[in-house]
Amino acid sequence: MGVGERFVTAGQSNSANHGSPAQRVQDERVLAHDLVSSWHPAHDPQPIATGSGGSPWPLLGELLVARLEVPVGFVSVGWGGTSIAQWQPGGTLYPRLQGALQFLGPQGCRAVLWHQGESDNIADTSTASYAAQLQTLIAQSRVDAGFALPWGVALVSFLSGYGVDPAVVAGQQQVIDQDPLTFLGPNTDELDATTYRFDGAHFNALGLQEHARRWAEALVPLLGVCNDGLCDVGESCASCPGDCGDCCGDGLCDGSLFESPLSCASDCPALCGDGWCSHAEGCADCPGDCGDCPVDEEELEAEEEADVAPELEVDAELDAETELSEDSESPPEAVDISDFEGELPPPQDEPEELGELVPSADVEPPEQVDEALVGSGELQRAEGGCACQSSRPLKGSWLWLMGLACLMAVGLARRHSPGDRSHR
Repeated sequence: MGVGERFVTAGQSNSANHGSPAQRVQDERVLAHDLVSSWHPAHDPQPIATGSGGSPWPLLGELLVARLEVPVGFVSVGWGGTSIAQWQPGGTLYPRLQGALQFLGPQGCRAVLWHQGESDNIADTSTASYAAQLQTLIAQSRVDAGFALPWGVALVSFLSGYGVDPAVVAGQQQVIDQDPLTFLGPNTDELDATTYRFDGAHFNALGLQEHARRWAEALVPLLGVCNDGLCDVGESCASCPGDCGDCCGDGLCDGSLFESPLSCASDCPALCGDGWCSHAEGCADCPGDCGDCPVDEEELEAEEEADVAPELEVDAELDAETELSEDSESPPEAVDISDFEGELPPPQDEPEELGELVPSADVEPPEQVDEALVGSGELQRAEGGCACQSSRPLKGSWLWLMGLACLMAVGLARRHSPGDRSHR
């Protein structure tokens, strides 16, 4: 049977057959190889690895087969109770790893799954020493495999009576951080001695299941099963939004995913004073987040001019009124003769000569004109009336014209009297 995905597992006892109970595969597409005969169902104990008990690899294989729908094979070379120093190239254990990689050939292995560190807890191996030795081991394995072989490195140091060793874990994490082809495996230091271990060090049934599940989760990015339509164990909106949906909109403002009011307003509503200048904020309503608004010099000058303009208009109006009040006379307006129709006597025959006319309110017949006024040669004006100066009496139409002239003069005088300003 062809094998779709292949893994080499290495390390110490919890990568080998020292768990309990031994596991049997339910799906015969989960396979193992002993480097001698052929692929066969991966029942525990795994060939080559030390121990006669259980391992996490049959359980991991079934999880991967269910997800990938292809056969999955393991070559397990782990040895219980060993340190990182014993796995160095040229050491006693490295040939086990080297032989498996050369047997599978170039591109014949998806990754090495490394679970080791408890013995270095006992040995007090430093962070720098552990990281340097693991880097040497990984580099030589890629030479012997013939390609850029990925590695999955578990975070492991826990041992009953010793606890967790931060120095060893830091060395493992350092290699993961510095090598782009090395990915984070399961953190089995989180699996306590009471719940997941039967002897304070090795995994019981629940521990084996959880160990396998955590490896399956760690392998999701490597195997490329994201976007298969299923949000599987180990997938999330962060690692696989195509299967699990977009993290923005889940109601959690997650800073680890770089969510903020700018990138995800639905999860991270904008608040003035939170340090983010969101699209809903501006310099006018939240200068603390968005800074002070810039000053537009042209707009400022326009506003100042707008403030001064009404004052200038008021001054102009006052000046205009002052000029009108100081203006003593306006040009005389024309008098409409029709205004006086009905007040004038009918025209008479024209006299021989027309005397000089002087305004008068009432027109009297020539025979009633005071001869003394006529003969005096002086202009006489009575209150509200007018008199004529002439060398001889007026008759006929000349008398009519004299009356018209007097009425016109009276009208003009009324319109231009100092108390009447209606002509403005």
